Amino acid sequence: MLLSGCSPWQLQLPGWLSGEAHSLIKCLLERNVSKRLGGGKSSMFVVRGVQALKRHPFFKTVNWDEIENLRVPPPMVPTVHHEADTSNFDKKFTDMPASDLMCDPVVDEDDRLFRGFSFYRQESLKDLMGLASVQSPVNTDLLPTIASLVATGDDIKDINDAIATAASKQSGISILS
Repeated sequence: MLLSGCSPWQLQLPGWLSGEAHSLIKCLLERNVSKRLGGGKSSMFVVRGVQALKRHPFFKTVNWDEIENLRVPPPMVPTVHHEADTSNFDKKFTDMPASDLMCDPVVDEDDRLFRGFSFYRQESLKDLMGLASVQSPVNTDLLPTIASLVATGDDIKDINDAIATAASKQSGISILS
């Protein structure tokens, strides 16, 4: 067992914490995951997971429905003077060089797996172009051409005309205005 090498250590909590707070902390720090408060899934006979956590006596005065429906005012609203105001953050974080905060760049090798891959859902293109009234499906050979028009940002009327022309060729019905 992973924890067999751990020394038996007793958690000492401050006396000024309520009994419910002591219980909550001890239940959250339970080493056995299957016994830990909030761990596992509920069944027909046992309440576990989030529901067990919400039902803990420490939270007896909390109205979870009011919180979920955003009807409870936050206990503290930070004062923000301008969009770039960082006065509510610890200086140890705001003084860090930006390079320490940046994520590793995405490896280009991952993108190679998807090069040349494209998928165009006909219904989405028809909805996008407002052609829900076209009964026959759009010729799939034209979809990459239509998508390239979208990708290059050409005028939406040109795209509608291209689809209408393709649809009228396929169905024999002219829908050009």
